[in-house]
Amino acid sequence: MEYRQKNVIRLLCVVGVTLTFVLVSVLLYQFIKIGNQNKEKKKLENVALELSQKIDKYSTSVKDIQDVNFLEDYAREAGWAQNGDIRFN
Repeated sequence: MEYRQKNVIRLLCVVGVTLTFVLVSVLLYQFIKIGNQNKEKKKLENVALELSQKIDKYSTSVKDIQDVNFLEDYAREAGWAQNGDIRFN
């Protein structure tokens, strides 16, 4: 009986150590994964910021293009003019 108890204790120790090793490995893997996702998040935030700035820039351009006076001045600067209009050179 004593021999059997020693084997059970050894088996429980091996199972405990193995389980601890597996859990620590999973924990480390998760920490590494979290770190990588944080890097990806920062990268995507930077891309989102750049796109937001581009949207603001293009919105301003659209507002300018919708302005009749801007279009007339742009056409004159480009050398397009109707008869009697002033050309900007």
